[in-house]
Amino acid sequence: MSSSRAGKDIRTTANRLWPFVVFVLLTACGARGAQPTPTPFPTPVVPEKPTYTVQRGPVVKTVEFRGRVSPVTEEELFFEVQLPHGYDEGSIIVPHVHWVPTGAAASGDVRWGLEYTWANIGGSFGTTNSVGVTDTAGSQYDHQIASFGDISGSGKTISSVILCRLYRDPDHEDDDYGDDAAVVSIDIHVLHDSLGSDEETDKTDQG
Repeated sequence: MSSSRAGKDIRTTANRLWPFVVFVLLTACGARGAQPTPTPFPTPVVPEKPTYTVQRGPVVKTVEFRGRVSPVTEEELFFEVQLPHGYDEGSIIVPHVHWVPTGAAASGDVRWGLEYTWANIGGSFGTTNSVGVTDTAGSQYDHQIASFGDISGSGKTISSVILCRLYRDPDHEDDDYGDDAAVVSIDIHVLHDSLGSDEETDKTDQG
């Protein structure tokens, strides 16, 4: 091959390569010159405070009597009482029962019974004694009080304890109230001759 033809072939090949080289350069420059599009931070969402709607309605007051005593079956309630340190030793005590009739139209009498045994500190609980009282039922849910009368406290001292059983006696001839009798409260009235005692178990040195 002559040198002139070789030079022509080289130029021809070079002319073919130029467009490719230029394309590559332009493409590379375009890639390097492109600017990324920034992703914006989302706008913070402020949570809404919860709103509560309060509705005020009627308030109903219900009185519940939990100590209903049946007119058919003898029912009973056990409790104990400790005499206070101001008790006038040896004096009488007077137990009462507070109750209400539950019948809207019923009428008649209720027979209440109280069985008890009483012992000083160091003493023994002996045979029980019983007392009773008959009370006439009034209007429905009327607050009534029935007293068992005086009980002797002869020989009894402060801190003595009375074990008690309160009951309604439906078999008694005086009990003819045909509805439940509801016990509200039980209390025992005692006499005091001092505010308390100097000793825990006796007041013999009380001034």
